[in-house]
Amino acid sequence: MKRLLPLIVLCIVGGPLWATDYATDLLQQMAQAMQLDARLQALPNGTHWRTLQHQWQPLVVVKQQGRVQHIGIALFTPHQRQLLRQQAIADFLERYILELSLPLQRPQSVAAKMVEDHVDVLQGSLAALTATVSTDTTCSFSTENRFGRQMLVKWARGEHTVCELTFPLDFELLSGTTMQERERRLIADLRHVGATMPDVLPTSTEGLRRSLATGHYVLPGEALYTPQLSTARYYREDSQGCLQLLQDERFPLESMANLVTSTELGQHVSVSVALDVYGLRQEYFTVPLAWLNSYMVRQGCKLFFGLMNFDGQKATCEVVYQNETLGYHHVMKIEAATSLTATAQGTATARLTAYLPTSRLMYLFDELKK
Repeated sequence: MKRLLPLIVLCIVGGPLWATDYATDLLQQMAQAMQLDARLQALPNGTHWRTLQHQWQPLVVVKQQGRVQHIGIALFTPHQRQLLRQQAIADFLERYILELSLPLQRPQSVAAKMVEDHVDVLQGSLAALTATVSTDTTCSFSTENRFGRQMLVKWARGEHTVCELTFPLDFELLSGTTMQERERRLIADLRHVGATMPDVLPTSTEGLRRSLATGHYVLPGEALYTPQLSTARYYREDSQGCLQLLQDERFPLESMANLVTSTELGQHVSVSVALDVYGLRQEYFTVPLAWLNSYMVRQGCKLFFGLMNFDGQKATCEVVYQNETLGYHHVMKIEAATSLTATAQGTATARLTAYLPTSRLMYLFDELKK
C-alpha cells in the first residue's frame, strides 16, 4: 500500500438532534409559520403522506424517534419515494418549494432568494408543478447529476414538461442548515451515538482477487480522486469457508484499512476525536470507532481509506466519509498502533474535519496533481 498524499486542510460544521423535536431549525420555523407545531408533535412516528395540508396544498411529514425529520409539499407518492435512490433530493425539493410559500423572515424576495440559491427554473413553473401534483400523482420524474456539482430534475406528463429546474449540490442548501447549526448538531450527534451496524460481507469469492503470496482476498473497490484513497477491503476464509474481514498482525496495513472503516470491528476501539469547528476552535469527544463509522454510514456516507505514514508500530491513516448526494465530505486523520489489528481493542486518536464541499475537495486534489 502506498503513502497517501499529504492530509488535506479543511473546515467544518455540525449540531444536536437530541436537543429539539425537529431535525433542523428551519423545520421548526416552518412548522410554526404554518401553525402546525402542536399537530406535528401529536403525530406518531412514520411517514405521513397528505395527512396534513397548508393552504389546500397536501403535505408530507416524516417523523422518527419522536423527531420531525422532514416537512414539505407532497411531490412524491410513498411508492415513488421507495423507487428514488436519492431521498435527500426528494426531501430538498419538497421542503424548498414549501419554504418559498411561507412567511418566514428573510431579507429578500422569493425571486431574489432563488437567484441567491442558484435554483433556476428552466421550463414550466413551480406553481404549475404544485398545481399538477396536487391532483395527478402519475407524473414521471427524472434526475441528472452534473459532475457532482449540480442536479437537474424534471417532472413530465407524457411528453409535456411540467417543470424542469437545476440547483447546486450544496449541503447548506439541500439540508436547510447554516454552518453554525451543522456544527452544533454534529457534535451532539457524535457524542450520543450508541449503535453499530453489521459490516456487509461478500457471500462468495466472485469478484475478489486472491493474493497468492498471503492467501487472503481483496475487494478492489473504487478510488476517490487518487488510487491511494479507496474503498478496498481485505478478507480471509474462516474454518467454515465463510469470508470475514482480515484482522491479522502479519498484514498490518490491510488489517488497519479494515479496522478504521468497519462499522462492526472497532466496537472496543476508543477513539479520542478533536473536531475542527467554525472559528478556528476544536471540540473534543471520545467514541467507539465502530459507532462513529456506523453513524456516518447511516447519514449516507461512503468510506474511503488511505495510508499517510507507517513506521512498523503505528499507522497514520486518512478516512474520507463521502456523501455524494448532498455534496460534502468529512475527513478524519487517525493515528493507531498496529497492535490494535490483533485484538480490535485499545485506543486511537483522530482529528476530524467535517462538511467539506465536494467542489472544494475536487479543487484541492486537482491542485495537488499539478
